[in-house]
Amino acid sequence: SSEPLEFYVDIPLTNSDGTGWIYDVILYPKNQTVYGKVEFTKYGDDESTPLAGVKFKLEKKTGEDTWEVIGNPNDADGYWTTGADGKIVVEGMAKADYRFVEVATLDTYALDNRAVTFTIQKSYIADNEETHVEPSMNNYLIPIIDKKIDLDAETFQVGDTITWDLYVDVPKNIEDYTEFYITDQLDARLTYVPDSVKVYGVKNDVEALISATEGAYTVNSATANGLTTLTVKFIDKDNNENVNGNAELLAQYDDLHITFQTTITTLGDTSITNKAILDFNNGAGADGQT
Repeated sequence: SSEPLEFYVDIPLTNSDGTGWIYDVILYPKNQTVYGKVEFTKYGDDESTPLAGVKFKLEKKTGEDTWEVIGNPNDADGYWTTGADGKIVVEGMAKADYRFVEVATLDTYALDNRAVTFTIQKSYIADNEETHVEPSMNNYLIPIIDKKIDLDAETFQVGDTITWDLYVDVPKNIEDYTEFYITDQLDARLTYVPDSVKVYGVKNDVEALISATEGAYTVNSATANGLTTLTVKFIDKDNNENVNGNAELLAQYDDLHITFQTTITTLGDTSITNKAILDFNNGAGADGQT
């Protein structure tokens, strides 16, 4: 229940034939539930293109920390899915606080399970029109690492120095990430050249050197069982390593270009490979490797 809204009534002073005064007026107000409507839109990485096929659960707040799922009667799992226009439209919603929580997105996008909350307000709506709210949110692409192609061992000699190039997308929401680092296990025939790592920020195809002293990354190389693993960490908050990186600096760029050098120690009959892996966690339910 809630307090009634104030209203005014115009009444005549006399009865219908004008022969007497009206002293008593009895009113019979009628309560009518006002329902609301939400038109939720999901956008892609460019923050303007609608995304179709993204699944959400809809919940209604029922207590201080309790939420009740409002299932979609037209979906076997009760989820609400964005249409071709990127929208989910739900009508007939009673006054309350609600939230959308993403449960599945497109393959090339990172899940974002942070709740989008909204409220159907109590109000008087003329002509029984619904209250109408229009929340929205964005999905961002999964970051991709582009590795140097394998090199033919026959092209090189023992003692030659090879420069490797790695290109990594900088997520537009990098400042939300809790993990963002690269590991590269070198071929057993390669030896890492100490202090050879260089990182460049790329914006509009223009590169700018980023110094490790700017706090944007750390470099570590470790050798075990004859194999060297090179790690370049930009952000690693999850493992309590206090590598927070300079996310604000990284956010200025579209890509990162990482170079480092190795020396060939022996040759063989197969090509020398260099496999780099990007570990990430966007802080919103998406973590993995590319």
